[in-house]
Amino acid sequence: MRKILCAAAAIMLILPLASQAFAATHSLNKVAAVVNGEMISLFDLQRYALPEITRQGFTGNDAKSEAGREQIMRTVLDGLIIDILIRQEAERFKVSVSEAEIDNELRMVMQRSQMTPKQFEDQLIIQGTSMKEAREQIGQGILRQRMMSMMVARKIMVTKEEVERYYEEHK
Repeated sequence: MRKILCAAAAIMLILPLASQAFAATHSLNKVAAVVNGEMISLFDLQRYALPEITRQGFTGNDAKSEAGREQIMRTVLDGLIIDILIRQEAERFKVSVSEAEIDNELRMVMQRSQMTPKQFEDQLIIQGTSMKEAREQIGQGILRQRMMSMMVARKIMVTKEEVERYYEEHK
């Protein structure tokens, strides 16, 4: 009987803590957006927005900070949605970015910044990101450029007559 009472007391003590932990986990896993069946969680949105929120100093509890955080969250969410749409279109058109292309772009970024690889990694740490995340961002940037170029090129139609006319006018 004593064991049952101890177990019941333990459950009554643990239950409120477990429900708080569940509530905290549940609120972190809320869905911020769904894009063609692909989910963006509130946790991911906050993770991507946090560096910009911190950089702009919107860490207080005042109305200005709240409005600033909200604007940054909207901007970051828009960017995440666009990234998903571009990635989905790239998959549809079988467009990809190789590791060599990412390596090349990474070298160019370091050259423009006049940084060694060690200095670059240190700067990433200061900004609260990792080399893996930087590589992903560079790959997404290359993919975005490639897809935008492809979409624009598909919209531009030059007829044979226009080419011939231009040639005749500019011999």
